[in-house]
Amino acid sequence: PLVSPDGTTFVIDSSFGGGTTVVGVGPSGQLLTAGWPYRSEAGHQIIDFCPEGAACDAYSLAAPAIGLDNVLYLLHTAATTSVGGSIVAVGSDGRMRPGWPVELRRPGSAFWSIVVGSDGTAYALAIEPETGDASSATILAIAPDSTVLYRTTIIDP
Repeated sequence: PLVSPDGTTFVIDSSFGGGTTVVGVGPSGQLLTAGWPYRSEAGHQIIDFCPEGAACDAYSLAAPAIGLDNVLYLLHTAATTSVGGSIVAVGSDGRMRPGWPVELRRPGSAFWSIVVGSDGTAYALAIEPETGDASSATILAIAPDSTVLYRTTIIDP
């Protein structure tokens, strides 16, 4: 579960086959009802540390974040093989905020991490496949209305 500063708790269920459900519980233990649970056909983003075909089992789930006013930021897998992953911002009413999601256009790309600053700006790490086995890494600063304020590539093979 994720717990906001006011005690609101979010429990996220995501299956490997796809689909995400989030249940919200208020600070007094009551289920949030208006618009909840949040549901998406997209699965929760997996961070895969093993090259394809390797004999290992090292992965984790990309951690979501809570922003101002209990906005929940979820990192989703790509909807199809022709695009990349996405970030959705779910408001306290259980509905996706206007202007969201923010999507990566390049197939095979994914958001691996997100944190939210004190002013509500979300900072996300995007990993994108490059030529061969290489990947690039880019940090995006995203305003609460989903406007990308800047993007800075920190690894460019």
